[in-house]
Amino acid sequence: PSDIVFVMEEKPHPRFKRDGDDIVHETTLSLKDALCGCTLQVMPLTGPMLTIRKDEVLKPGTTITVANQGMPKKGGGRGNLRIVIKNVQFPSSVPDSAKTGLSNALDACR
Repeated sequence: PSDIVFVMEEKPHPRFKRDGDDIVHETTLSLKDALCGCTLQVMPLTGPMLTIRKDEVLKPGTTITVANQGMPKKGGGRGNLRIVIKNVQFPSSVPDSAKTGLSNALDACR
């Protein structure tokens, strides 16, 4: 009799990357959402849609961690879901009528 060898290959997921027991979801925000706060909605691997409100400035590279929404762990429990702000979209142009107000608002943020 001979041994049976199984080779398991992990397929890429369209929304998540795996990092050990954690799963990582990368997202892009508008400039307005990145500066003014936003509500993020993420569908986890299991369970209902997660709604996460963030009111602080979110820079590219910011990670939001949601405990126990990752992959099952050996021995029980789950890893985390990490939402990473990958990019912030800038507008392609700013109307002249908005530039003064935008400039004043940004000066107040220093």
